[in-house]
Amino acid sequence: MKENKALTIFKNAIPLEKRGKAFYEKVGKAASNKPVKAFFSDDGPRGSAPY
Repeated sequence: MKENKALTIFKNAIPLEKRGKAFYEKVGKAASNKPVKAFFSDDGPRGSAPY
């Protein structure tokens, strides 16, 4: 039973992560401020959280 619940959670997490990625890509493209654009684009910092 636990494996089934974990699989359900995992299956729900994948689309959530994809939507998050799409959101940040959209923000990066729409930003006019260069540091903001860089942060949300592929050119932004790697491996560092904003908090």
